[in-house]
Order: sequence, then C-alpha cells, then structure tokens
Amino acid sequence: MLGPLIEGNLIVLSPPEREHLINYCRWSRDLRSIRYLNIQHPLTLEMEERWFERIASSPNEVAWEIHREGRHIGSIGLHDIEWRHRRAIGGIWIGEINEFGKGFGSEAMALRTRYAFMELGLNKVTTESDMENVASRRAAMRAGYSECGRYRKHRYSDGAWHDAWLGEILREDWEALSGAQQD
Repeated sequence: MLGPLIEGNLIVLSPPEREHLINYCRWSRDLRSIRYLNIQHPLTLEMEERWFERIASSPNEVAWEIHREGRHIGSIGLHDIEWRHRRAIGGIWIGEINEFGKGFGSEAMALRTRYAFMELGLNKVTTESDMENVASRRAAMRAGYSECGRYRKHRYSDGAWHDAWLGEILREDWEALSGAQQD
C-alpha cells in the first residue's frame, strides 16, 4: 500500500508517485547510491512501474517517498508485514548522495516506526544493513533500534563476503523511549 503523508521536522514522508519512478532509475546508476543495496543491475522504468503496481496493491507492505524541502531524495518502507505476528521488516534508501549524513534517514526511520506501532498496531520492526554501512546502523540506533544479531558472510560483493547487522525495535521499547502511551 502507499503510505500516508507524514510530516517530520526535517523531512516529509509521502506516498510514492509514478512521476518520481525515474529518480530510482537514475539513483541505481550511481554506485555510491546503491553501494549497500541488493541492486544487481540498473533499474529500468518498466521495472519500477511493476514495483509501483505491486506495492500499491500489496496488503503486506507500506511504501513512502522521502522528501526534503519538496525534493524527492529517497524511499522508505515496511515490508513483509506479518499481521498475525504483528511484525515487519524496514528498508530505506537515500538515493540522492548529496543528502547523505544529514539526519534524514534517522528521522525517516523514526516516523516509519511510529506509524508501524501507532497506526498499524505492530509489535516489532526489524532492519538489517551491511556491517560496513556505519551510517545506516547509526541512523537506526538513533531511531531506537538495537542490535539483535548478525548474519555472517551474508552478502557477496566486490569480490568479498560481507556480514550484516541486524537491528530491531519492540513497541514497548519504543514507547519507553518516546513516552508514547499504549492504545
């Protein structure tokens, strides 16, 4: 499903728009932008159209674009939502490389996590990133996630194996950190 509009202090999360699909294609051609993503080949507009149709009709995913001062800079989502077990996997991509390291990822993760707990009624959100992706780990931890494990030799790229950092946040921990009240 396409996520609702959520305003933060630095960024705005908004539903994906077809006119912005070309941005993902452009970002996928910049090795700095996709360094830690599982993108094997540059994305095409046709691939992105199929993604958009799948996401828009999926009952088990929520996707947003990340906007900074009206400019589309990335995307974030909740994937593989398991309604019975009330959990989801979070993913994020800041595609505009000149927007790296400015706190937008941390705020986007915090907004997404609040939505997962307060609007969807989930109990846990997990995330993972390459161990080398220190910025992503820091952003997750600033948003309240804590390390719950590691996958060893989880991804092969650039001629080497890379471990993955696993993070999670439980609703009760988020409530304690944010001072939120239970429904």
